[in-house]
Amino acid sequence: MVRPSAGQRPCHHRETDVSPPRHRVPKTVEAPCHMRRPPAPAPSRLERTQDNTGGSIGIGSHYTRDERERNRPAAPRLRTNRDAERRPRLAGLKHRRGTLAMNNATAFRTALALHQAGRLDDACKIYEEIIAGDQDHFKSLHHLGIVALQQGNYLEAVRQIDNALRLNPNQPLAHNNRGAALRALKRNDEALASFEHALALDPNHAEAHCNRARMLIDFCLFDQAVANCDRAVALKPDYVDAHDNRGVALHELGRHEEAIASFDQVIALRPHRATAYAYRGACLSALKRHREAIASYSNAIACTPDIDFVPGAVLFLTLEICDWNGIDDKFTTLLNQVDAGRLVSTPPLLLPTPSSAAQQQKIAARYFQERTSSPISNPPDFRNRHGDKIHIGYFSTDFHDHAIAILIAGLLETHDRSQFEITGFLLARRPIDAAQLRLKTAMDRFIDVSDMSDQQVAKLSRELKIDIAVDLNGYTANSRPGIFTQRAAPIQVNYLGYPGTMGTTCIDYIVADQVVIPPHIRPYFTEKVTYLPHSYQANDSKRPIPHGAPSRTELGLPESGFVFCCFNNSYKLTPDVFDIWVRLLGSIDGSTLWLLGENETMTGNLRAEARKRGIPPDRLVFAKRMAQADHLARHGAADLFLDTFYYGAHTTASDALWAGLPVLTKLGNTFASRVAASLLTAVGMPELIAEDAAAYERIALELATRPEKLARLKQRLLENGASSPLFDTPRFTRNIEAAFRRMWETYNTKGMPEDFHVEEA
Repeated sequence: MVRPSAGQRPCHHRETDVSPPRHRVPKTVEAPCHMRRPPAPAPSRLERTQDNTGGSIGIGSHYTRDERERNRPAAPRLRTNRDAERRPRLAGLKHRRGTLAMNNATAFRTALALHQAGRLDDACKIYEEIIAGDQDHFKSLHHLGIVALQQGNYLEAVRQIDNALRLNPNQPLAHNNRGAALRALKRNDEALASFEHALALDPNHAEAHCNRARMLIDFCLFDQAVANCDRAVALKPDYVDAHDNRGVALHELGRHEEAIASFDQVIALRPHRATAYAYRGACLSALKRHREAIASYSNAIACTPDIDFVPGAVLFLTLEICDWNGIDDKFTTLLNQVDAGRLVSTPPLLLPTPSSAAQQQKIAARYFQERTSSPISNPPDFRNRHGDKIHIGYFSTDFHDHAIAILIAGLLETHDRSQFEITGFLLARRPIDAAQLRLKTAMDRFIDVSDMSDQQVAKLSRELKIDIAVDLNGYTANSRPGIFTQRAAPIQVNYLGYPGTMGTTCIDYIVADQVVIPPHIRPYFTEKVTYLPHSYQANDSKRPIPHGAPSRTELGLPESGFVFCCFNNSYKLTPDVFDIWVRLLGSIDGSTLWLLGENETMTGNLRAEARKRGIPPDRLVFAKRMAQADHLARHGAADLFLDTFYYGAHTTASDALWAGLPVLTKLGNTFASRVAASLLTAVGMPELIAEDAAAYERIALELATRPEKLARLKQRLLENGASSPLFDTPRFTRNIEAAFRRMWETYNTKGMPEDFHVEEA
């Protein structure tokens, strides 16, 4: 199964996903089938409503003949023939039973009417009265379970439906409803089994097909989910939930145009369904149809003003196109909602805002709790596992021509094979390219697990006796944190992919350094912190050193004049740093600001922003995305790389430094805003780290007006950069291996993780 990332980018940039999380939609939203509050039911042959978890559940208004046969207990059979004297007594007994059955039938119809009218407590009382007189009344037991399910009492729902199924195990509707309750309890494997049992009894059970699809989406098995949705839609063409789940699965597969068509069908059937607009917005965003995406997200908010996640997605898109109208108020509103406990954003979308480490932790913790299944109930005890080597498992969707693969390739190749065994788990299948082939060669094992559920991947990892599981995704696009709730290894590590806390104790460690996690923000990381010497970031010393940069003319730059550049993604740009850049252009005659041109809307907006600040728009030049080697080479045409403030340069900063271009950064108060400072420290250029915005502007102006000082910096970088700790891959590998050994020793001797600093190996 192929799971391409939304809007796959060239290797030197990580894609940020603005999709609403597939595992969580707010309770106030009329959501896709996989997370829904109950709408007002409308009677049908099999009444379908929604439990609080979004499962399609059935309330029987009346049963077909086949269903009545399934519900009817076996007729009592007399063991022996009795004499004629007993026949009148038996006839009387049958009469009383018939009267009781007739009364129960009348009472049940009354209860069902109340149930369908939403008077759940009144219906429940009558169901209980029926059961008091007839403990084997299947439908009343089943419907008590449905009431519990709708009221959010999921354990009671499972208990009552199990009582009903003990009387009649062949009722698909009950198995379907049992699955909905189990999913609410995050007992996902059992839930899937219940939906599949329902389908084994009735292959044409549309609700069970829809619910199985919803479970498969949770398991990241999107192709199979689409197949179940297609079957549900074939059975019921106007089945809104099936169209909805189909759209979600197609979106996750990167088939965005098809997904939009499914969401359009949902909206045609249910014009006020907020999450259909939200997912539609995510698809449009992936297709870079930014204005349409914002409009669709805005429709979602109009339908449900307190919808979760969508405000963060809208703000992110406005940053991506550099639409800064009212941006300060928008930042304030969003962050106030975070402080109030609202789940207004996914963790990555909060990083480009002026959010604090505390706010980022708050969102991460909530997001992990809502998105993932419950942790494994009885994690195995891996201690005292003796072997010659420590088994490291690297888990990623990005083992292809991508920033993570470029950074980590050298580390994988230089691991000490006498002490470590290396396994790669490919979480999303990609077309095979040179980067993936290099990684496969560098590992002892390389396993494609893209078609496996999170539970299956974790189980495989345990069977392979992985000692340390390294999550290279975190919360980046297509990540699968659910694997780590199932304890894929005794030690689980957040590294490199996501610059922040995962917000969960399922992850034992985060690999960092003293710059990215200084003492004043340490309290806002749930993981224990492993502090590497120098920088946390791996780099590959085998990357080609660029020579022969294209001419400025070839790159669309003026032949003369000072060139400031920033190749960060456009969503990292904010008005406060742009104000400084424009002032620099105004102070340095003939200077140019060279930026990465993400889209025409973004470039038009930035030119307009420059014009508003009195700078001719042609002083801004926009670069296109290029292959990695060409991208590195073009750095030679620039004079100084200017970093952004809240979500700074990461791989783009190491690219620039490797290419010999000095990077100026401002020290922030979050991991994401301190990475360039970490890299500059490791490369031995701390003078390019500004403490505040005023110092940032002063240093930039000084370097632009004192060419001899800038030339000395460049010469130092060219002479010492490749041998510095930042780019010394064997040295870095020894240090991170020392960290892995310390983690393993701590686990076996103390059992619990702890903060520690790695001394230079």
